Amino acid sequence: MIFTCKTCGKKFERCLSATRNRKNVFCSHPCYWKTVSALKKGVPIPSLRKGADRKCLYCGKVFYCVGARIRQGGGNYCSHVCAGLDQVSYKMSKMGKVDNSGKNNGQYKHGRRIGGAYSKSKKKLRKMVADRDVVCVVCKGKWDHQHHVVSEKEGGKDNIRNVVCLCQSCHSKVHGNKKYWQKKLLLYLFR
Repeated sequence: MIFTCKTCGKKFERCLSATRNRKNVFCSHPCYWKTVSALKKGVPIPSLRKGADRKCLYCGKVFYCVGARIRQGGGNYCSHVCAGLDQVSYKMSKMGKVDNSGKNNGQYKHGRRIGGAYSKSKKKLRKMVADRDVVCVVCKGKWDHQHHVVSEKEGGKDNIRNVVCLCQSCHSKVHGNKKYWQKKLLLYLFR
């Protein structure tokens, strides 16, 4: 009897006893497996799934989380980026408006300025950031400035997870629209 392959459409001959009780008839094993894998693509195998579908606390995307991560108390975010951004936004919401003027600054001790732009720790931080960001993180040009993503006035720290390298024009662009660029730069830092 002559059949038509359900995958490639090729006509082939098979005896009736070999095709009895089958809905689909295929000309070869590769055609069969191509169709079977296409039908099962994206379909989870319930017996192998020990986790659960969770909703990301930051972006709201539904994702699958393995059981071990759930048992350890994790599985709240779909990615490291969402976890980092949620952590930063949580800290900023708890801080509110930080008063770092005068004696509250931390750069002053007993009325005298300590540290500053030329302290050893700032030089070390500047070198570490320069090694990480070889070029301006916005336009990929030569950088001249280092920018605190969350400013020290708002409670941002002097560490490598808060400072990026920018060229002069991008630095002024970032200061022109801080809310927009803060999200973009935090995504870069928490990638």
